[in-house]
Amino acid sequence: MTEIVVNFVLDRLALFLEQEVNRFRGVRRKVKYIKDELQSIRGFLRDVDAREESEEVKAWKDERLPYSPFCDLRGFYCKVGIGSLVNLQELSFMDIRQVGSVVRELGRLSQLRELGIMELRRQDGPELCSSIEKMNNLCGLNVKSLEEEVLDLQFLSSPPLLLQQSQLRGNLEKFPNWISSLHNLKNICLWGCESRDDPLEVLRYLPNLVKLSLIRAYDGEELCFKACGFQRLKTLFLSKFQRLKFVIVEEGAMTHLQVLNIV
Repeated sequence: MTEIVVNFVLDRLALFLEQEVNRFRGVRRKVKYIKDELQSIRGFLRDVDAREESEEVKAWKDERLPYSPFCDLRGFYCKVGIGSLVNLQELSFMDIRQVGSVVRELGRLSQLRELGIMELRRQDGPELCSSIEKMNNLCGLNVKSLEEEVLDLQFLSSPPLLLQQSQLRGNLEKFPNWISSLHNLKNICLWGCESRDDPLEVLRYLPNLVKLSLIRAYDGEELCFKACGFQRLKTLFLSKFQRLKFVIVEEGAMTHLQVLNIV
């Protein structure tokens, strides 16, 4: 009897060990398969990194993503004297929190076509506006205020009429009405403005605006795209509105809209 029991246990143990060996053989095959797949993916990613983005990918991103020159950027500090570079055409991105007086010198750079300012203090707003008024060739303007500071650009009475692209990032107590005179503006992004003034009231009559990005740009419950407004707009991006409940599009508004992103 004892021999029968021992033989039975040995048979069961042998079967169990055989099953375990087969199971681990399967695991080894699966591990090898996963390893091969990861190596293929790594090779693919290396190949993607080695190549520049195609024009199609760039166009796709440009159509669907908001223009954001300030993301993950650190500006450079500039001491007094930059105004001597009178033939400068592009200046980005200058951090002026430490030397606010340099803003006054920017008015001497009348040939500028692109200007990027970071960490603007409220008290430097009037001086920046005065300098921008002298930049008749300016096509691109990007301004970001210092954290928790008001972005004060109300003093810009004669904006550059050739301006085509702009991002204003910071808290706007009052929406700049001068934007309505920018008839060549094609792309504007308002980020973190959180104004109680409805930005659409100023923006809807811009005749050449094709891309509009509003990110935390309005502290209200309703946005209304009124009839006959935004006649050339093709891309609209709305994001991070804290109190927004309704987006109303009246008949005849945004008749050429192709891309709408609300996140």
